[in-house]
Amino acid sequence: MNLRQRFPEIYQDFFNRCTRVASAPHSFFWFGELAGIWGGLTVVQTLPIRFYVGLQPIDQNRFEVVGDFYAYNRAKDEFELTHFDSFVIKRLEKLQLKGWRLRFLSEISIGVSLGAV
Repeated sequence: MNLRQRFPEIYQDFFNRCTRVASAPHSFFWFGELAGIWGGLTVVQTLPIRFYVGLQPIDQNRFEVVGDFYAYNRAKDEFELTHFDSFVIKRLEKLQLKGWRLRFLSEISIGVSLGAV
């Protein structure tokens, strides 16, 4: 059973709020993560777990970033509320997509050494 089937309320809440959603798989570097910066060989594997970014329309003539979001914690077998630090939020707020609220959902905890955000 996949995460969408096991935790339908998490996904329903995210997709009901966001009218536009994009996702990408998380990835894992087998080797060469630094060599790739200078044109060297890297071996990367995409994983069957995704990171979702959604846009929720808002009436205000402003842009908001929701820094708190759910990320799946495999050790606890549950989604946990987590957040981006203020530096990441400030960078995202520079996008200035007026009339939208930016939301996130991750199928893995952030920063678990799997190439996560």
